[in-house]
Amino acid sequence: MRLFKTRSAASDACKAGHLKVNGDRAKPAQPVKVGDEVRAFVGD
Repeated sequence: MRLFKTRSAASDACKAGHLKVNGDRAKPAQPVKVGDEVRAFVGD
């Protein structure tokens, strides 16, 4: 499942604090493993 159209958009969202992995703020280069919970906070 793709949450962002581009890698740069995903990186910007990480830097802005809009992504969390397992409850912690995600970093742009953070690896995601099977079973990890990824949350994206998006506005209107």
